Amino acid sequence: DLFFVGLFRNMLIVPVILFSLMHGLSGALFQRLFEKRFGTGIGFCILYARLPLGVEGTYWLSASSRIVPGLLFTALAAVLLEDYMEKGGRWRIALYAPLMLLSYSFYEQILVLSVTLAALQFLSSVRHTRRARAALCAIPMAVLYFAFTGIFSAFVSTGAMSARMELVLPNTPWYFDAFLPEVVRQVGAAFLKGGVRTLVTGFWRGLCGSLSFSGTLYLLLSAAAGVCVFLLSRPTTTRRVTRLSGWGGALIWGFLLALAPVTPYFVIANPWFSLRATVASFVGAGILTDLLLRAVLRRQTAYAAVCGVLMTVCLIAGASEVRDYRAAAGLDDTIAQAILEKKDEMQGRVGILALEEFALTEQNYAYHEHIASAASSDWSLYGKLVAVCGEELPFSPVPLATKGFSFYRGWNTEQKRITGFDQLWAWDASACTLTPLTAELRPGTEHDCDLYLPDGSLWGSVWEEEGYGYIRISLDNAP
Repeated sequence: DLFFVGLFRNMLIVPVILFSLMHGLSGALFQRLFEKRFGTGIGFCILYARLPLGVEGTYWLSASSRIVPGLLFTALAAVLLEDYMEKGGRWRIALYAPLMLLSYSFYEQILVLSVTLAALQFLSSVRHTRRARAALCAIPMAVLYFAFTGIFSAFVSTGAMSARMELVLPNTPWYFDAFLPEVVRQVGAAFLKGGVRTLVTGFWRGLCGSLSFSGTLYLLLSAAAGVCVFLLSRPTTTRRVTRLSGWGGALIWGFLLALAPVTPYFVIANPWFSLRATVASFVGAGILTDLLLRAVLRRQTAYAAVCGVLMTVCLIAGASEVRDYRAAAGLDDTIAQAILEKKDEMQGRVGILALEEFALTEQNYAYHEHIASAASSDWSLYGKLVAVCGEELPFSPVPLATKGFSFYRGWNTEQKRITGFDQLWAWDASACTLTPLTAELRPGTEHDCDLYLPDGSLWGSVWEEEGYGYIRISLDNAP
């Protein structure tokens, strides 16, 4: 992010295009590998590369800069190993080892995926060729990786990075009563709810949002892409029935490659499973989906037709996801501009009320930080402001969302207590303006305040009960 993506901060379309090409190349390499073994078809590529659930992990640069290169290095290493077992060539192993190390170095999920894939290649081929032992190169590369990260973690003892390196083992009742159900809930919410809403709701919103000329043109191009998939997959004169050779191996490989990338979340202390965390499992899910399509749609023509329709649907649904990202970015620009217009009036610690985590009035699936606003946290808001104005600011803005069960709770009490700010401002989302507020402490309380506009009218009230902070905005000012 700092040394590569940061170089293109004024032309972010460049890394977007680059990572898209890398993602497409990794899909082609994986499909080549699995086609040799199981007859996997183009259905794999569609799910792997075009499923709208994966937009967060492949389009959002903060995630794609880690996930996509890791997937590409994993695919390159796997194909090199497969070619070495088939054709030999020491140069392939000379490249295989460093590629494995690189695949470990971007995302812990990709590390697990890469090791699992190497293990499957080894176990399925070691009886047939000694060259399969080359897969064992993955072990010293893993030792080298963990040695480096172990040294690094010794210097990181606090913060989110520390929690990311802490492990929780299944050796206490708390693990099974509280930790495990929460992880399962998050995984289900990401894969099931996220998958359905980004595909079904995304497809409908993609259609509804395509009423303009450019939108209609995109629909036509999506339909044309579906037709191309059909033409590329249609039957030849010699093969009209889909191949199901090696279906047992495909079932095992698909299941393990889909499950393996999820397993780290069952032992790390901070299991925050976002939509981007689903992308690494698309390798295994793609194998299973393609196998299912070929098993159910035995005729190659039907398989090609369904793949073509799936391609068109995914493109339209994915467009709605991208459209939401662009809309959120536009709102972030508006918020940043409004704050910077008042920067000469701001000083110290500045709380800005009614800046919500999700700025869009409608999106396919609001989950964790999926298409969240830059105002979702103080560090992201400050980073946005610095990126726009090009210099450090003499004040620290803190977004204060007012929607939800409580205004603050336990872990973020000190960050959001009204009495801890030097200045308070209110954001009006409809007018896109900021208005200064004055806080008056209620008699006999430590943290309960009434908030007033410059004309003396009441904007809202904040009070605290049993460690929870609550806010009530007057009807005239409610968002």
